[in-house]
Amino acid sequence: MKNPSKRPETLTREERQVAITVQSAQDVLREIEGLRKVLSDDGQPQQIRVDAKHDLLEASERLCNLMGLAVYQIANSVNGEFQGRMKASLDSLKGRLLDMGTNLMLEKLEKIRDRAETVMEGRSYPIGLAAKLDFAYSGIVDNLKTLGALDRMEAEQKNLVDGTGKEIRALAEIEQGLGVMDEMAEHRRFSR
Repeated sequence: MKNPSKRPETLTREERQVAITVQSAQDVLREIEGLRKVLSDDGQPQQIRVDAKHDLLEASERLCNLMGLAVYQIANSVNGEFQGRMKASLDSLKGRLLDMGTNLMLEKLEKIRDRAETVMEGRSYPIGLAAKLDFAYSGIVDNLKTLGALDRMEAEQKNLVDGTGKEIRALAEIEQGLGVMDEMAEHRRFSR
């Protein structure tokens, strides 16, 4: 039950707009977190996963728009203690978003590492797989660097990044040692 002696804070129209925008962004982030859980559950039917991916893309776009609007509103419409609280709320939202993005990228790295390990253990080397995995790995590492996430990672997460790179390099060395790509290039040259 609310304390009747405590009066609610009186907000200006601009402050209410900022508060609504920040709250809407927080609501959309919660929606994204729920969709992410659906997508990470391999037991979900394919159609549900497809719908969740579509919904996630739409929600991500809404979140970006709301965050951009909130940044603008906070910088241009309010000041004082309220501005500080709204900036803190937005910073918290950005931190949660960064953590979620980092976790998604780490999940992708785990899949890349697992694929490389499976191939190495099975000793069946699909042509060009190392290059494909390296391309995906490099993109993820670049994104992590851009977000500043590599500096914030725990030791286990850094080991995942480093270990995945080592697995891919080992696979590339095996592919190179097999000479498959060299043989293909040689065959093309003579068949022309």
